Amino acid sequence: MVKIHQKLGCQRKRKEGKKKGGGKKKKKKKEKKEKGGKKGGGGKKKKKKKKKKKKKKKKKKKKKKGGGEKRKKKKKGKEGRRKEREEGKKKKKKKKKKKREKEGKRGEEKRGKGKKKKEGKKRGEGKRKKKKGKKKKKEKKKKKKGKKKKKRGKKKKKKKKKKKKKKKKGKFKKKKKKKKRR
Repeated sequence: MVKIHQKLGCQRKRKEGKKKGGGKKKKKKKEKKEKGGKKGGGGKKKKKKKKKKKKKKKKKKKKKKGGGEKRKKKKKGKEGRRKEREEGKKKKKKKKKKKREKEGKRGEEKRGKGKKKKEGKKRGEGKRKKKKGKKKKKEKKKKKKGKKKKKRGKKKKKKKKKKKKKKKKGKFKKKKKKKKRR
């Protein structure tokens, strides 16, 4: 007969006469043979790993929007600076300006050497002073008042404060008249 082994949800069939359990047997470790020759020999040396260098990222240049023809840059050196000249014409040399030596001294000696006033009629002798015209006042423009925006929502009513009556301070108190009973 064949019995069904239903432990742990398995559907493994077990033949009669066989015991439960078992499993895999552990393998025995093999004994290492000693190698002759150099001491501590046998194993290979581990190679050291080389560190990789990080590459620097190049920055992308931003392209300018628009623009028409690009201007050519001037070449550096004599070739770029040299202008085309017609044949037979020589290059003109620039004359250097001579520095002037300063004459005279600043201060009291130089004072009073300015323009002299012309000798003529003084003010009041046959000449009239011109009157300046009055400037017109500019009219100010009235500013337009903007429309006020309506506020949404319920408005809260303000409570009116009651005024307290002041008591009159009198020197003589009035006597109350008593009603006579009949």
